Amino acid sequence: MCEQHFAETTVRNSDGAFVVKMPFKEDPSSLGHSYVNARNRFLSLERRFKHDPSFHSKYNDFLREYERLGHMTLDTGCTPSPENSKTKYFIPHHGVIRDSSTTTKLRVVFDASAPTSTGVSLNDIQMVGPVVQDDLFSILTRFRQHKYVVSGDVEKMYRGIQLSPDQRSLQKIVFRFDPSEPLRSYTLNTVTYGTASAPYLATKCLVSLADNTEDNRVKRAIQRDFYVDDYLSGGSTISDTVDITKAVRSVLSSATFNLRKWRSNNVEILKQINSEVVNNNDNNTLQFSEHGLNPAQSKTLGLNWVCDSDSLTYTINITSANKVTKRHILSVISQIFDPLGLVGPCVVEAKILMQRLWLNKYDWDDAVSLEVTDANITSLDRWKRIQYIRQHFWGRFHNEYTSLLQAKSKWLNSRGEVTPGSLVLIKDKTTPPLLWSLGRVTKTYPGVDGVTRVAELKTRRGTIRRAFNCICPLPIEDF
Repeated sequence: MCEQHFAETTVRNSDGAFVVKMPFKEDPSSLGHSYVNARNRFLSLERRFKHDPSFHSKYNDFLREYERLGHMTLDTGCTPSPENSKTKYFIPHHGVIRDSSTTTKLRVVFDASAPTSTGVSLNDIQMVGPVVQDDLFSILTRFRQHKYVVSGDVEKMYRGIQLSPDQRSLQKIVFRFDPSEPLRSYTLNTVTYGTASAPYLATKCLVSLADNTEDNRVKRAIQRDFYVDDYLSGGSTISDTVDITKAVRSVLSSATFNLRKWRSNNVEILKQINSEVVNNNDNNTLQFSEHGLNPAQSKTLGLNWVCDSDSLTYTINITSANKVTKRHILSVISQIFDPLGLVGPCVVEAKILMQRLWLNKYDWDDAVSLEVTDANITSLDRWKRIQYIRQHFWGRFHNEYTSLLQAKSKWLNSRGEVTPGSLVLIKDKTTPPLLWSLGRVTKTYPGVDGVTRVAELKTRRGTIRRAFNCICPLPIEDF
């Protein structure tokens, strides 16, 4: 239903930007009054502004930019009140500080799950939509196979997509830049971070661009190399990587999506894509733990790609607690971000510890035994050492290793070294050498002249026979 709704209601404006509609499973008339709750939440936020002027300043800067870019507009001619809010939805909001961000340190988060007077929220009546992009594991696995890699992200992707004007009354906020001003009502004009359908609408717009692209390389890159708004791709040569990146950037710019914050393991690629980023020291690390996640979530074991050394690392910020409880241990476990399973043993160790607490019937806030506390402290000490791990891109070394093996001349000739038990590559003229199948020699057959030239091979598809000149023995003992 969501896919059909998107196809029937989505259009492009004169600038090429997408104009979408939120997909509803219930009629918006089920929404009750929302102004009073939004007002009270904002007044509580203002009390924080009073005690934290820096936070207030950042918050104002964020929303001033929001207004300046036309992403929200001031409602004129009326004062917000409970009486005229029945057919509207006022979204409460709060701010989240992200010190690790290289651009926006503060992001305003909109809470479209806040219930109205009928107990129904805006998110309750929306369809979430299907996942239309590959999972992070698949994207990272492909990303690590490229010899030359490049990454970037779409600037303000959600806000680059317009919401249909007839639905904008459902995206109102209460705000004022100064406490001396009266409370004002603003309307959000774009897809809003915090609404249930926003991730689907944004990623579906990207996929739609791919569907309308004739270049198959660009189509595959947009379909398979984006995780939410982050582009993770590459190629086997510098020129191929630059060409595909420029082509993807061009297609996205046609929809007013701006790819930025470029990173690469090769300076020449950066120079050809955008020379301005070469000397920017903030762009030497890519934090995968921030991709597509709620900014309110703090990931302790963040997976990072360090461009300079072309390696994967972890940043760790684990603090011990005075009172160790089941709740505390679970909170630490839930903070581990390890999409590739590189620190799996640590995760398993923590889950075994958690399992013991369940078996011993601890309540959430009970202090655990001294034995469990010591085990927890020991685990935390081990986890802190993970920051010294440097995991290189295995794909490159794997390909070099395989190429080295296949480049050995003694493998390309018929030799008398094929004996039962030998591991061999089975030559196939229809596929590249890197895709040749493996087989195990189970028996050899001599010809009428007494010379052995044929072997029986056990493969994953069954038993076959091949001549010696069609197989390459693997001298595993040499490595």
